[in-house]
Amino acid sequence: RPAQQQQLQVIEQEGTASNSTSILSSSSSTNDYYPGKQGEQQKPGVGYVRPDIMFGHVHMSKTGGTTLNGLLANKYERVCGLKGYSYDAYQANELALEKPGIVNSYDNPRDKVILFGHGIMEEIGYEDCDYVSQERRWTFWKRFSDFHDIPMELHIPCRNRIDHLMSQCNYVHQELDCDADDHDLFRAVDSCFAYMNRYSDELLNLKSIHVKCYDFKKQYTTYMNYMEQFLQPRRLESKPYKRRETNLPRQKEKECIWSRHDVYKKVDQYMLEEVPYYSFCERCLGSQDDITRDEN
Repeated sequence: RPAQQQQLQVIEQEGTASNSTSILSSSSSTNDYYPGKQGEQQKPGVGYVRPDIMFGHVHMSKTGGTTLNGLLANKYERVCGLKGYSYDAYQANELALEKPGIVNSYDNPRDKVILFGHGIMEEIGYEDCDYVSQERRWTFWKRFSDFHDIPMELHIPCRNRIDHLMSQCNYVHQELDCDADDHDLFRAVDSCFAYMNRYSDELLNLKSIHVKCYDFKKQYTTYMNYMEQFLQPRRLESKPYKRRETNLPRQKEKECIWSRHDVYKKVDQYMLEEVPYYSFCERCLGSQDDITRDEN
């Protein structure tokens, strides 16, 4: 037995030595691979090297988050979102492609996380996620201020205020009367807001979480290119990606606010002053924390 134990110790030591590169790769300093293109992360004998941070996406209603979540899950590994998980994104998109015309995400049985809601995400957990997209109240993100000593970069989409407002009005079937007095006009504006509690300035104070923003208009170009640096490509990708709609088409020509500059201006100012989310975006876009800012 002593001889067998000694032999086992030798084997374990040899195994540890031969695997030392892969073991060390998981705890390398960020200077080794962050930031950098995936091609730069592929080291001989090591393979994919996971970034030492997680990414979060605050899915503000009517900012294209359903499509963004679905695209990322279809294209990259370990994306975890209410509107798409990497593990079954291929089959979900294949099923969507089989259906003619517009596909509503709630009607696609393979988008089953949506059918079961937030509870199934809690059951699965977030320990194997590189990118988390969530539609819950801002307090959801507090858990990541102390999450296995892994810091998070939290991304918040920013859209033109009036355009965002009118998309929300369309979602809740609310019209604005441009001839109404200010009191009734602002009440109508307030009634359009959908799930604005997904953002709070308290997010800026959470430990180990760095909040950044991105321009809604650049989320499928500049933002996707940014995330490409950090997420692992899937072996197989279902193409083309088919959008799952969550809103009826807008009739922008019937939205009076676009032809009433006086109403546009006072509603825009009201939103900027009264809604913390919009004041955050006003400060963030164009700053060092704007992922999509023009470097030139």
